[in-house]
Amino acid sequence: MIMQALMMVALFVGGAAVRVGVPNFPVSWTATEASDIVINQGGTVGPNGAICCDPKSPKCEVQTQSSDGTTYYDGINNRTRSEGGGQIIITLFAIEKQMSVAPNGTCMEYCPTEFPFDPSPFWPDADSKEKVKDLGKTPINGVDANHFQWVEHILGVIKMQTTDFYATLPADPTAMATPVYEHDTLEPFGQHIGDEETSWTDFKAGQPDPSLFAVSGVADCPESPNCGNSVRQHRRLRDGDYGAFAKYL
Repeated sequence: MIMQALMMVALFVGGAAVRVGVPNFPVSWTATEASDIVINQGGTVGPNGAICCDPKSPKCEVQTQSSDGTTYYDGINNRTRSEGGGQIIITLFAIEKQMSVAPNGTCMEYCPTEFPFDPSPFWPDADSKEKVKDLGKTPINGVDANHFQWVEHILGVIKMQTTDFYATLPADPTAMATPVYEHDTLEPFGQHIGDEETSWTDFKAGQPDPSLFAVSGVADCPESPNCGNSVRQHRRLRDGDYGAFAKYL
């Protein structure tokens, strides 16, 4: 049901607070990105915080993923590249492929994308007419950052995700803001299935080197039989491809 609904409707954002001014973020950038994600579908949280599946629950699935690497976000050409843990994932939204790429630039396998490229990865899309809470300044990761919160819905009614986002804002409102940290509570259709935390350091605005997105063997690249793994799911959330994320839950 989650997959079918997400594939059939657009994603909108709603909330209870007054909309705040939108910070400026660069269209293209490079950063060190550290992330932890837990997707819990039927697991039980133990006293030590570990999540386990009951052997008698065959449909139970728990996925965890920690990553620390470099992300290249090319907003001009609708593409992203992430490197970490010995893996390279390049997503070319123009051809609707998220590819696992070898160090020599050859496509090893791909999964199809479902939603278009997200030009605003750090802020809700203005077309959604969402409302954002400005919760003021909060120290986080050793930085005094501004805390913003919003709730994402489909059809403006059904809650999908709560996002707590932290960024440093320049004194000049026309200058670029810098993302610091984000916590996403994943709650499709009101069911809490997981959480994701992401931090950014060494954030640099500017167009990444085009050669980073050069991939050979695309035409002959096979579709992956493992499109639902946690590495790919994490990348989909960060790239805003909620359709593919729901498809492979």
